[in-house]
This record gives sequence, structure tokens and C-alpha cells, in this order.
Amino acid sequence: MLAVPKARAEGKLKLYEQIQGVLAEAPGLLPLSAIIVVDAKDPLAYSLGPALKVGNVQGHEFSRGTINGRYFEDAYIYSLALKR
Repeated sequence: MLAVPKARAEGKLKLYEQIQGVLAEAPGLLPLSAIIVVDAKDPLAYSLGPALKVGNVQGHEFSRGTINGRYFEDAYIYSLALKR
């Protein structure tokens, strides 16, 4: 899941096209069908925000735990600053 600020406002199709272009440059990385784009204010993505404050720059892995009242079997959470 990629939580992108203003994904709804800018249009998810545009974002999927950009992601597809990146994936085309790295064959075998993962299929586009494995990626879900949501707005950063999506309830699930928003609930993960507090988890970003505990890991390091690379991110943090969670297994069978609760984050902000939601149970996650497995999650790897990290934050990226994208250039536009």
C-alpha cells in the first residue's frame, strides 16, 4: 500500500501510471497488481502514522501486533519523501 498525500485530488490513475513506469525500469521487482495506492488520509494508512515514529530511517517491521487499535498480521512500514 502506498499512501500518497492528495492521491484522491491528483487522481490515482496518474499515480499508477507513474508507478508502472518505475516498475518497467526494474523488471522482476514486483507486479503493479501488488500495489495499492490510497490517499494518505485513508483510515488504514492514517492509523499507521504513529508507527513511523518508532522505527529508524529504513522503517520498522511489525508482526502480529496492534498499531493504533488495528491488528496487523505482518507489516513493514517506512516513510519516503518523493521528489516531484
